[in-house]
Amino acid sequence: MPTFGKIKLDLLTYAGEDVAGDPEIMAESAINRAYRRVLRAARQDTLRREFPLVTASGRAQYGMPMHVKHILNIEDPDNDKSVGEISASEFDLRYPGRTDAGDPDVYYILGAYGVQRQPNSAGVLSVVSSSTADVTNFFMRVSGYNASGVLVNEQVTINGTTAVSTTASFAPAQGGIDRLIKSSTNSSYSFTGSLTVTDDDSNTLAIIPAWEESPEYIWIEFFPVPDSVITYTVRCLSYKPDLINDDDWPDIGKEYHDLIMYDAGQELLPNFGKRLDAANFARMAKDGYKALKSQSSRRLNKAQVFADVSRSAALPRRPLIPGVDIGLASG
Repeated sequence: MPTFGKIKLDLLTYAGEDVAGDPEIMAESAINRAYRRVLRAARQDTLRREFPLVTASGRAQYGMPMHVKHILNIEDPDNDKSVGEISASEFDLRYPGRTDAGDPDVYYILGAYGVQRQPNSAGVLSVVSSSTADVTNFFMRVSGYNASGVLVNEQVTINGTTAVSTTASFAPAQGGIDRLIKSSTNSSYSFTGSLTVTDDDSNTLAIIPAWEESPEYIWIEFFPVPDSVITYTVRCLSYKPDLINDDDWPDIGKEYHDLIMYDAGQELLPNFGKRLDAANFARMAKDGYKALKSQSSRRLNKAQVFADVSRSAALPRRPLIPGVDIGLASG
């Protein structure tokens, strides 16, 4: 049962339900929750990825792509160096109030925001979908700060491929945009297209895919402040996306696909009166997780045994020499 659609079909067959309406939505949610649990248990919930990050002169803060979970390193190929990460407290101790410009040497994690880029200046936002189907019953809530530093929450109604604007103005100098949240008036409605959010200068702040309800972007700050365009290579651990389309393949070994169904089934089937089937699924899920845990906990035996080791009051200023500084290990 390799694909999302096949797992969903099998689950709904056990439940005695058609692939439609609320039962289908419930099955999709249960499968994705189980998929996340299996990924975490197998320690396969992230991927190694790399992407370019292009700086602008005079701007120190940058949002990473939405999929980034953890930055591994930032390479400056033009200057043959890497930009090192330091903590926020160390950044404040080293560079309080400084605005030096040049090629950055360090960065720190500024935090997480609902947009990858903040507006250039205080102003309204514009939201548009890539699908004409996202109309009337689809909304997005914007949470952020206005020019007076007041936290503002506004809900806008999506109008398909026709752009709609917020009434409120959002100011980057006061904190900008904290979060974007998609919603609908009915659980049976789901977004079809991607939402693009822009500021009043037509700069793209975020592109939210159909499967993402509330995006979160990691932000970093460089020091010194870049004084030129630099193209960095950023290597990271990225999240694996949810299963959305019927032909989506769970990004984990085939041997775990049954476990996804068993775990989802123990949650889903009682809702349709299939308690005996749910109990059987719970037993098989328990066995599956037990087998998975035993596989992931295996380690090579790298224990080394030393014999006839002579102790010294001080360490020599050279490598230890067997037979001179320490005894020769027997066997």
